[in-house]
Amino acid sequence: MLVILSGSRRQNTSNENNQNTTTAKSALLSSEKCCGFFYCDEDRRVNSIRMNWEEELTGSVHHYLPGLCEEKVQQVVTHLIEVTGVESMGDTSLVTEADLIEVLKPLQSRKLIAGWNPKGSEGVSTSLLPQPPQRVPMLVLDDIPGPLNSEWVHEFTIPWENTPPELRRALKNEVPPTPSLRRRLVQIVVEAATKKSTKISKRQMSVISKKITDEFPKSFLDTFSGEIVGTGHDSLLKQLICRYENISRRASTPTQEKKEVPKDSKRDSYGCLNPTPMLPEEETEENLEEIRQELARKVQLPPTSELESLLNRTYYAQRRDINDKLPLHELQVKWPFMFKEVGMEVHFRNLLGMPMKETLQKMISLRGPKFLKFFEEKYMSNKKIADALAELNTVRSVVDNDRPILATVLYVLCHILGEDPNYLFKNVTVVGEVSSLVLPATPCLIAIGTSVLQATRFMVAVDGRVINSDITSLVAAMAMVFASFYLFGIHYPPEASVTLECIQRCFYKINPEKGTKNTRTKKKVAPEDFENHLQILHV
Repeated sequence: MLVILSGSRRQNTSNENNQNTTTAKSALLSSEKCCGFFYCDEDRRVNSIRMNWEEELTGSVHHYLPGLCEEKVQQVVTHLIEVTGVESMGDTSLVTEADLIEVLKPLQSRKLIAGWNPKGSEGVSTSLLPQPPQRVPMLVLDDIPGPLNSEWVHEFTIPWENTPPELRRALKNEVPPTPSLRRRLVQIVVEAATKKSTKISKRQMSVISKKITDEFPKSFLDTFSGEIVGTGHDSLLKQLICRYENISRRASTPTQEKKEVPKDSKRDSYGCLNPTPMLPEEETEENLEEIRQELARKVQLPPTSELESLLNRTYYAQRRDINDKLPLHELQVKWPFMFKEVGMEVHFRNLLGMPMKETLQKMISLRGPKFLKFFEEKYMSNKKIADALAELNTVRSVVDNDRPILATVLYVLCHILGEDPNYLFKNVTVVGEVSSLVLPATPCLIAIGTSVLQATRFMVAVDGRVINSDITSLVAAMAMVFASFYLFGIHYPPEASVTLECIQRCFYKINPEKGTKNTRTKKKVAPEDFENHLQILHV
């Protein structure tokens, strides 16, 4: 899913502020810097081989399990590569049913394994399976007899001769083309590519976009302050994909029926690796209920490895109750540990496959200074931002950790993106004032102190009520706020959705192919913003 950071503005906001906000978004996204990689011919050949067998693996899952939706197929392929460790099609003969238990039902696993390894499979009649697709031996591309189905993209030539003379002059002068010329190039390239293949994958589009940036880096390479942003061709790739999807959508018949998952369900599982786990074979419902009651009795005890083990074992039961839409106050009574840092940490790891607090701590240490430098260079003329940065410098002189940096980055992000920080932060000087706060329905942080930067105690509120009132770490509190959106399947509030997507993509590297937790859907993206200002956040 290629997400564009854009959103509606309040009607009473001036045109000047709108322009500043749009520019801020573009500059912010451009500031996502990453080292560029330049591949030699041997690197390209190795990468091409990897792309081919991954596509073949995807095709084989489709073939043996034709009933799976595209999203589920991609989940299975990702699990096989990143968790199981499959590195070639030959490795599929070593996959066992236990390797697939997290992503497939038992019968589905047996069918897939029987298709990959007919001689070694038991319990599934291979005569009932689709005939296996013809395998291409894993050789160096130069040694493969005849081109692969996807090899057209490596031989594809950009039709520069069909482009407007103005574009060719811009390229000759090594300057970026105008938005309209860039749009025209995208149209011409996609039209030429669809003549080679009617079905083009994202990887194939990536090869094409890289060809263009390699040939004319001065005109198309994504850079910021002399450094390559992401892969260097992300923004061009995004345009190519959008153009291809648009013409493909027009070509599809209006009567074509497609079974879709309800939109809310898509958002609930957005970015999650294991939102609907199956009951572990070694557990029973009765056994899990006993463990739940034991956890409830131990809720006041400090975290231990044994406690985390029990929380891991009950992950299925926790997700079952969440997916059954059990009200939040009932969840807190039934699973009190889920609302403490240790319980959220364990659940978040199972749900998204990464640490909750450690990930945010590491990324704010790595990227926080870059954001601050960017803010100081671009936005010191904004009084609110200048005051926030000045307070940060004061606090950092006496506080030796990343807490004030995190608070400042998030506060400034809200302002330069034209969003309301009150939907993420609330600040009171004493605990007694919390009861008078008007809390949003979505997760938010409450800081107790003279300011968020100088606070020493924090609370987390969800659904308009405090769920944890005794947190001493801002990083832990903010991590719990963000995790709550995923744990409880809550949409980002429109008033702070862009800021939350920045946290999601910049700090947690959650960048799924499809879906969104953003409920702001009415605002259309202007072509000029799309081409001139917005880039994909590199993950």
